[in-house]
Amino acid sequence: MRKKKGFLQIDFAFVALIFFILFFMTYTFYNSYLENLSSDMTNKIFTADSRDICNMLVSTPGFPQNWEADISTLVFIGMKNISANYSLDSLKIAEFTSENYINITDKLYLEDEFVTIKIIGLETNASYLDFGEELSSSQFSLYSCYSNYNSEPVKVMVQIWN
Repeated sequence: MRKKKGFLQIDFAFVALIFFILFFMTYTFYNSYLENLSSDMTNKIFTADSRDICNMLVSTPGFPQNWEADISTLVFIGMKNISANYSLDSLKIAEFTSENYINITDKLYLEDEFVTIKIIGLETNASYLDFGEELSSSQFSLYSCYSNYNSEPVKVMVQIWN
């Protein structure tokens, strides 16, 4: 029996249609997977940066240790009081002003990110520091660590915005 040409063309068109549907579905799912993976990596990097900055601020006095006397000498930033364990230095905290924003954020070694740092008393709920400006960006990370300031336990919050 003789095959008709029309049936072969319909079969080929059907196979091509199935191939393009499968290719489109695979491409769409794979692209979505890569976007989620990239977003997760960005969030992990932000979280690690905010954690590292928070721990650095409360656990070191910075370098040089008296950087608050002349902020232009600042190499490595920290807020820990040299003479008191687990306490923050009020003179160093006073240097966290909008005029010193660029000097301080440069020493946090952030590239294109913005940072906000807040210190809030746990018992009195007093705000001891509100440094930086919150942005309207949806991408940010927040990390909190704890210390003492003026004999009160405080929460230090570091937010990094992209």
